[in-house]
Formats: sequence, C-alpha cells, structure tokens
Amino acid sequence: MIGRSLFCFVYAPDVHIIRQAHIDLHAGKGRIVRSTASIRFVAFNGALIRAETEWSAYVNPWTRKMELVCARHKLVDAPVGDANVLGVPADGFVSPVLPQPMIRMLEEDLRQIMAKVYSGPVISRLI
Repeated sequence: MIGRSLFCFVYAPDVHIIRQAHIDLHAGKGRIVRSTASIRFVAFNGALIRAETEWSAYVNPWTRKMELVCARHKLVDAPVGDANVLGVPADGFVSPVLPQPMIRMLEEDLRQIMAKVYSGPVISRLI
C-alpha cells in the first residue's frame, strides 16, 4: 500500500466520496469532516470492506492552502465476499478499482482543490 494512491484501493463507485470530503474540508477551513457515506475498499482477494471515514486537513498559515489531508478509517462490517482478505484472488478476477488514467485525473482534481487559497481565519487540526 505504501507509495500507491488511495484510489488504487477504493471501490470505483465510491471515489466521489473522497472528492466530496476534500471539498468539505476546504469549505470547513480545515475542520474535521466525517463522511456521510461509508467508503468500500477492495481487499487483496477482491472482497469489499466497508469503512466510515473521518477527514482532517492541515492548512499552512502562511500560504493559506491545504497542504496535508489525513483520513482515519474505521471498519464497520466484515468483508463482503471471501473473509480471507489476504488470500489469492480467484482466477479471472477483475479488480473493481479505477484504471490508472482515471486515477491520475482524480488526483489532479484533488490537487487543484487543495491549492485553492483560503480567505478569512483558518482552523487547522489533524486527527
């Protein structure tokens, strides 16, 4: 998982939740945001794991831009599918995550959201 995008592990229909969390963080000027919907992650074997997520951001007081986003995921259900999440995927398994070009596009979109300059006072608190 280290060195890979979060989007490589998120179930494709749920990526909009991550984008909305970044927008809410920017609108809340760094205040903690709790996702209204659960995010489903795809385990190594292809099982789906549902998690509730809490987001926070660090806003640089000099540049007034969001520099770091931190998320805390809490698993809320047992895996949907094979419970051995570290097991080998079944033959012919196609991962339900986004293709790399779309991941790069979404990452750039999040960078643009984070690069917006805040106006007014900023509250920055990490989880």
